Amino acid sequence: MTAEEQEQRQADFIESENERRAAMHKALALLEKKIGKDSAANIQNGGAYPVRSRQWPDVIYYIPREPHERIKVMANGVLVMESCLVTTDYNLPWPDVMLQRILALEADETIVAATGVVHQRAFTSLLTRLRRVIGIR
Repeated sequence: MTAEEQEQRQADFIESENERRAAMHKALALLEKKIGKDSAANIQNGGAYPVRSRQWPDVIYYIPREPHERIKVMANGVLVMESCLVTTDYNLPWPDVMLQRILALEADETIVAATGVVHQRAFTSLLTRLRRVIGIR
């Protein structure tokens, strides 16, 4: 490899790295705009973002930072199911994936049930309570 080729490779690498950093910065800014700086900082430190259910008052969805980690569905503090809601674009920065998951869940909560792993005993208890609330026996 010539010195010119080596310099060009290094310049291409630096440009690619700068683009990646800019994309991460922009994605993080969009996430912070949606959920706030404190929540975004909590996620960066290993926390999950809670989304309260609009359909069931005692249900909270916890969306983790890691794109392939499952969303946890909690009812009255009990884990009732986990859902694998992932993106097919593996090149996105983690804040973009996080934002996609939040927006998808807010748009349609049933998406978690379509892709979830149910913890049967806790889910049965939740289902019984929901049936009582909506009047189904």
